Amino acid sequence: MYCSRCGTEGVEGANFCHNCGKALGAASKDSASAANTAKAVIQERYKAAIGPKNTDYYLSHFQRFDNNERAATWNWSAFFLAFPWLLYRKMWCWAIAYCLLPLTILLFNTVVSGSAKVAAGPISILCLLAAVFGLPMYANALYHQRIKKQILEVKAIPGDEQTRLQWLARQGGTNNIGRILLRVVLPLLLIVVLAAVVVPVYQAYSVRSKLSEALEAVALAKAGITSYVAEHGRYPADFGELNIGLGARPDSDIIASVTIDDVTDGTVKVVANVMSCIWEGEPCSELNVKSFHLAGSINSDGSMSWVCLPGDTYGQNAIKIGYLPADCRGQ
Repeated sequence: MYCSRCGTEGVEGANFCHNCGKALGAASKDSASAANTAKAVIQERYKAAIGPKNTDYYLSHFQRFDNNERAATWNWSAFFLAFPWLLYRKMWCWAIAYCLLPLTILLFNTVVSGSAKVAAGPISILCLLAAVFGLPMYANALYHQRIKKQILEVKAIPGDEQTRLQWLARQGGTNNIGRILLRVVLPLLLIVVLAAVVVPVYQAYSVRSKLSEALEAVALAKAGITSYVAEHGRYPADFGELNIGLGARPDSDIIASVTIDDVTDGTVKVVANVMSCIWEGEPCSELNVKSFHLAGSINSDGSMSWVCLPGDTYGQNAIKIGYLPADCRGQ
């Protein structure tokens, strides 16, 4: 009989190769059987320590780790719900560390000063990114290390294998605190995400609807000026020349004033000053205004071209871009 590993002819009656030590014949079968038994025991201990939730998922990763494959995988639960997941899987130390990380970064930014503070910002961002993306990338590997440690500890537990499995089930498995947090945090997270998306959109829509009165006022002025230029070949000095029923201070709860400014570059500007209290919750006053304006110029054929822009004549006190119509953002 020859050794399957080194090819050396075995000594008659020997159970092992005298050259490399590999088991021969019946000894090889006994060794394979023992290895399979050991793997089955480890598999059952893994199952007991993991618990009934997502057992197959973690077993597939644990098998790869035991075969010395790469430790970087991805765990979506650890990405979206890192802290509850750590509690759910009873990884107490990692949960505390993850919870204290923002406080540590805040303390770090508070303590540093001077030129060091310039570098503190990027360092803090890198630490947060490492926590946000590093944990889910190595969560399964960290969990595997925790379970392996428990399996090593269970060898010291007296009694039969069933007693050891029961011990692993108590020490491992999942935790009700984590489960409760998952059930509470997930709906809250969805509400926060929806609010972050829906509230600004609704607020912008609400403000744009309130600005419709101001848009109508400048549109009326635009039409009046265009007609006036076509008839007189020049810009009007004020609304009195237009005779369109629009004064410098309209009777409005939204519009603070609408003015005509004939500037030196030959461009006429109709400026609408809007009380910002309609969306900022400030006291309504003519001092608290935001602006947008129409800028018009006379073409060579006598017609006029208009463009709508945020801000007043000098581009200051501009209404937030998102509150203005798309064709009035100067983009």
